[in-house]
Amino acid sequence: MYKVILVDDEIPALRYLQAVFEKYAQEFHIAALCHNAEEALAYLAHDDADLLLTDISMPGMDGITLAQQVRRTHPDMRIVIVSGYAEFEYAQGAIQAAVDDYILKPVSISHMTTTLDKIKAHLDNASADQTPALLKAMLTGAPVDKVLLQRLFGSGNYLFALVRWGNLTSVHEEELRSTAIVPSPNVPFHVLTGRCREEQLLYVRQETNSMDFYAAVKAYVAQHTDCATWTIVFSRSAAPFETFPLFVRRAQKLLRNSVVIGRRHFLYLQPTQKDNAPPRIPNNSLRMLEHLQENGNKKLIKDMFITLATDWENRQMPQIHAYHMVQQLLHTLMPTLVAQSISQDEMMHSILELFTYASSYSELMVELYTLLLDNNLSKDKKHSPEELYTLALDYIHEKYVEPISISSVCSEIGISQTYLSRLFRKYGKTSFQVFLTNLRIDKGKALMRAHPDMRLRDVAACVGYDDPSYFSKVFRQKTGLTPTQWSEQPDIP
Repeated sequence: MYKVILVDDEIPALRYLQAVFEKYAQEFHIAALCHNAEEALAYLAHDDADLLLTDISMPGMDGITLAQQVRRTHPDMRIVIVSGYAEFEYAQGAIQAAVDDYILKPVSISHMTTTLDKIKAHLDNASADQTPALLKAMLTGAPVDKVLLQRLFGSGNYLFALVRWGNLTSVHEEELRSTAIVPSPNVPFHVLTGRCREEQLLYVRQETNSMDFYAAVKAYVAQHTDCATWTIVFSRSAAPFETFPLFVRRAQKLLRNSVVIGRRHFLYLQPTQKDNAPPRIPNNSLRMLEHLQENGNKKLIKDMFITLATDWENRQMPQIHAYHMVQQLLHTLMPTLVAQSISQDEMMHSILELFTYASSYSELMVELYTLLLDNNLSKDKKHSPEELYTLALDYIHEKYVEPISISSVCSEIGISQTYLSRLFRKYGKTSFQVFLTNLRIDKGKALMRAHPDMRLRDVAACVGYDDPSYFSKVFRQKTGLTPTQWSEQPDIP
């Protein structure tokens, strides 16, 4: 909503202009109706506006002089002159005052609305330039220009959401230190960056049903089909835009206590949020673990880890609570691990990495057992994680034509399936199956471009698909087109 000052010494003229704005330019708010230039200057001495629309011929200071003076003190204000005079000297004065338009009375509604559309476009562009800095200051606790905030976001109510893809990457509370606008032309809301690239802040002015916003956000988040975990925190009801920072702080706190590894879910921010004490592993279970470790009974220790994972999945245990219980396990086992010359810092780094990339609690606990107690892995010990990932990629690129699977890749490299899955999520930001499928489809595209007369069944066979119909189905899922349709459009990558 943009603020307008109307200046004319004739009351009927003021009322007419006011009616035009109210009926045809509702994006503009009449901030002041002034009967002379002095009233307009008095208003601008203590307040601001976006547009000055003034008559020329008035008692005292005329409109041209007013426009020139306003231009000196408010260089960004848009100015329109309205007059019943068409003499050249007035038009020349208006040009010298750098006004946006010069409209003759009687004012044409079409001319006025066209002028206002142009001015609104200029103001929108200027607002777009100021919005990123304003949002960054607002959400990080820096001083904010409240007049600009009101101008950009008005007095209406907004709906908010906090989105998180994947697991938590830190066990500590983190503050939002910066934010930026994420270009999102195909969604009915605005998107900002959060504390990391996996987190985003969403907002929309409540002009439609809030359920439409909730549905649109869920569809937007669900596009990441290869992400095993995502969490959304919605505002329960619409609120003024200045409450956005409060929502973000409270939503981030709720998020920290709500992310569940391997679960996709959404929740609403409640008026009051209670911090529940994290559950603990019973002391008798820890004593049993200690006893099993002292006696070298790794099988029962592994069974205990898997039982814990099953319990956490059934109870939908928040990740932060699971982390505290893993800390208990580590504290119990650490004396033995220290005796094996295992660095505690290295161990903690590896455990945090497990929590970051695990797709389920079962995978987490199997990998934790392997990390702490399984000393039989060979290549895993000889290569860094990134080197193992590279070995996997090399093998897949060599064998993609054959019916390979994640188990065959793991057998070749000498690591577990859960560990390989974690490597793909960490370094490739995808899953094994998605990577293999994308590789085969890309190879199929290259073949069709190089050999346009090649039969579809031969293309499919050359990239690892025995069934050409299935290849065509997968191709369409990935590209939105059948292989034939894609081949007919050479400009599509």
